[in-house]
Amino acid sequence: MPSPDALADFQNALVELLAEGLPTELICVKLRDDPAFAEFRDYVTALDPRMLEVAVELVQKWGRPRTS
Repeated sequence: MPSPDALADFQNALVELLAEGLPTELICVKLRDDPAFAEFRDYVTALDPRMLEVAVELVQKWGRPRTS
């Protein structure tokens, strides 16, 4: 099981990629091939591209930049 910090880092990277509006294939490649997210590789490989398309649309419409 990933640590809470590893999961948070993965989720942050995913949201940032979704916010960029990248093609779903590129989002998967970036997450799958990033050594920092190796423990999430099986999860990323199993993602349905249609789900990512909807997620991109939602983040583009409703997402807000993170404030530090």
